Amino acid sequence: MKRAFRPVYVQVKSRFILNKNKHFVQNVGLHTFKSHPSFYIIFMYFTPDDLEVAKVWLIPSEKFEELAYPISEGKSYRFSANPKSDIDKWAQFKVNKASLGEELLRICPN
Repeated sequence: MKRAFRPVYVQVKSRFILNKNKHFVQNVGLHTFKSHPSFYIIFMYFTPDDLEVAKVWLIPSEKFEELAYPISEGKSYRFSANPKSDIDKWAQFKVNKASLGEELLRICPN
């Protein structure tokens, strides 16, 4: 049985600073975004003092499009998550930085 090659596409967005409410906020422009079952977005928060990865969210683009809210007259989507909360709408997409590689392999089609 011959296997078909089916790629997974990943866009990475990162920040070193949280906003005044201690949220990770990132805009995703619609000109760089189109949801697709093979497209994922990784949001990474780095602590500014030591530049270590503090939080990682791995989000299927279709879920991102469903949960993010449009801003700038529909020109962007906004991601706003509390890195310390396990109850916000993005908490289900948090992954441990040590297991990010394993998570990426898990989503790759066989």
